[in-house]
Amino acid sequence: MLILEEIHGEEAVIYRDDEKITVPLENVKCREPGSVLLFREGVYIKDEQATEKRRRDILSLQDSLWE
Repeated sequence: MLILEEIHGEEAVIYRDDEKITVPLENVKCREPGSVLLFREGVYIKDEQATEKRRRDILSLQDSLWE
């Protein structure tokens, strides 16, 4: 799974499992940290469904910590 971690100037930091990769920002069409990305035709695009599922899973985990 590719996760957009952060943007530094003209570079995006993306995590792939336990590996951190840095790519030119021009190759990333999404600018929202925490988004799940897909690599298609040389660019990283947001996977809307996977990002929403990840968001729900994180919220569920947070809620379980307060029970």
